[in-house]
Amino acid sequence: MNQNANDIKSLIIIGIVVMLSLVVSVLLAVLYNQRKKNQHRNILEKLREQQQNQLIEAAVRSEEIERHRIAETLHDEVGAILSSAKLHLLGIKTETLDEKDKGLYEKGRGLLNEVIQQVRGISHNLHSNILKSLD
Repeated sequence: MNQNANDIKSLIIIGIVVMLSLVVSVLLAVLYNQRKKNQHRNILEKLREQQQNQLIEAAVRSEEIERHRIAETLHDEVGAILSSAKLHLLGIKTETLDEKDKGLYEKGRGLLNEVIQQVRGISHNLHSNILKSLD
């Protein structure tokens, strides 16, 4: 009977060891699975951040391209028309004008010079260096 008791004890110990091994294996599998999930979550978060940064960069680039286009239009087209108007205004012979018309002529010339300077300033302000730094 002593042999049977030892056999039962041995079976119980083997059973406990097997059960503990199974529990440890299940815990290790769960921990491994959690670790993999965390790695995937981190990768997804990094990809989201990269995508968001790319969208922001694309929006800024698009805005800068539009600003550049507006600046060129102001400078090339509006500036050219204003300069042409100034040349036509300068073609007026002021000697033949009376005092009232001379005053209007000078006021018009001054306003035209002022608007040319403002358009030039706006054009230069819109034509920023941000786009050049992104390239």
